[in-house]
Amino acid sequence: MNSTASEVLDSATKADLLERVLPQVRPDEGAVSTVVHTDAGIYALELSRIFQRAWLFVAHESELPGPGAFVQRQMGEQSVVVSRDRDGEVHTLLNLCRHRRMRVVCEARGSRTVHRCSYHGFAYDSAGCFVGAPFQRDAYPDGID
Repeated sequence: MNSTASEVLDSATKADLLERVLPQVRPDEGAVSTVVHTDAGIYALELSRIFQRAWLFVAHESELPGPGAFVQRQMGEQSVVVSRDRDGEVHTLLNLCRHRRMRVVCEARGSRTVHRCSYHGFAYDSAGCFVGAPFQRDAYPDGID
């Protein structure tokens, strides 16, 4: 898809989408055209109406057996990390470094108490709190906000 989902959604009206889609879905015949799975406007509509508005199931606590356990999942177009902190609390975090927006977790699942960005080494604990960066005292003598 060349443009972002929101740009496609802005350029296509709901009526236009319905006009294109309704003939493609024929429940009485048990037929759904593959266009509903590939149309950029429909995809944008799904993102805005489902993934940006509704609660989504991303993990079950049983997948996080102990402190430091994590799983990486997709929420629409966003990668998230569901992890259990040192105290056993479960957190869901966007999977990106605040410094350069690089993914912090690349594995599907695992266990560790610190997630480190591979780009510049910024580190976050399993609750998502920033815990440090390489040469932090030299590079940021006044601290990082």
